[in-house]
Amino acid sequence: MTYGNLDVFFSGLDNTEILFSLPTGTKIVRGYFDNAFFDSAVGEVVLDSTQPRFQCKESDVAGIPRETPCKVEGKNYTVMEIQPDGTGLATVTLAHE
Repeated sequence: MTYGNLDVFFSGLDNTEILFSLPTGTKIVRGYFDNAFFDSAVGEVVLDSTQPRFQCKESDVAGIPRETPCKVEGKNYTVMEIQPDGTGLATVTLAHE
């Protein structure tokens, strides 16, 4: 179920473009990018990392397969997973290239 006009949510404010490199060409999608920092410990080893993800309209990323190369803010990533949230939005989980 989609709630209202999601274009309003992604117009203005501080949203970002993600450029997907598909066999048919480049697809540009607007949304919100987050590259949260986190620590995780495995035994006595502490790993510092980030978890890049992009939130956008689900319809804009429908059919984009895993491992699709993309670029956000000049940095290269790969699509790991697209997670629809049931409201018409989706979170695209990315991996650093």
